[in-house]
Amino acid sequence: MEPTLNDTALSTLLSLHDAGELKRADRLTEPGARARWRLTTTSGAYLLTLVEDRPFWDLVHEKDLVLFLAAQRDALGGLEVPDPLPNVARGYFFPIETRYAWLMRFPRGRQLGVFELDAEACRQVGAALGRLHRVARRFRGHRRHSARPAVLREWLRAARGAPGEDVQQAVAEAHAELAWLRRPLGRLLPRGTLHGAPGLPAFRFHHGVLCHVGELGESSSGPLVADVGAALCHWGFTADGADAHRCGALLAAYDAQRALSPAERGALYAYARLGALRLLVGHLRDYELRQRADEPQGYRAFTPFLALLRVLRGMGRAGFRALWPDGWRR
Repeated sequence: MEPTLNDTALSTLLSLHDAGELKRADRLTEPGARARWRLTTTSGAYLLTLVEDRPFWDLVHEKDLVLFLAAQRDALGGLEVPDPLPNVARGYFFPIETRYAWLMRFPRGRQLGVFELDAEACRQVGAALGRLHRVARRFRGHRRHSARPAVLREWLRAARGAPGEDVQQAVAEAHAELAWLRRPLGRLLPRGTLHGAPGLPAFRFHHGVLCHVGELGESSSGPLVADVGAALCHWGFTADGADAHRCGALLAAYDAQRALSPAERGALYAYARLGALRLLVGHLRDYELRQRADEPQGYRAFTPFLALLRVLRGMGRAGFRALWPDGWRR
């Protein structure tokens, strides 16, 4: 465990919550779980998240959204969302040096492995995302979408000096993709609160049934179709190509909960490419500029995301439309 999360720090944190006494702490190793621990106490299991590189107001936005969604569980079809524990001061965050920690009840279920993805899982994810967008349109919080081209351009500028011809090739292709996206992303489309990171770690299943939606740290305000395009990248595509059954199931289920307008359907291809670009550029930033040097044992290659971007670019609009559910093609 990191030095800042020693027994004294954990005991102090738990003493501020109605969470019992610590029995053991286990760092999570599942994909997507960074700086998180499962705390087993005398009163149950809790998830401790240590947050870095985010301003406090950003954490408050996530907390406010979580509490708002928790009050709308029936409208979400019974889906659970993160359940943070207030402390004795009726706050939620605990400062540890320059970072903040917060405690929540450990969620049910587990995230699926890539080998478990099928059309039924994608159908459930699409329906959950559609419900989330419908419910969260009443949420009044605001945070700018982190996948905006201007933000990605800044990340690429930082990656320009990263070593390796393979990295510089990826940077060059990402710049070309940004240039292509300039026109199709300029349309006015329905906006609302986005999940922001609708990948596998965000959805937990229990015996094959989707039961929990989390990972809301990237939630923001923006075109709702951006979430749909990003979800397709995670759930319907691999570096080798697209799965038409999974893509069609996700889109049809989403559309049944919140109908996509003709303009959104027309823009979906561009937003899928934006989702792939966000994955690639974020990975370049996090691993090529930071983790390869700081934590070489945790390094993950960016090449699958570059391959995903190439798959989407190579299929073109016509190939992408072939993935649509049957009802959209009439």
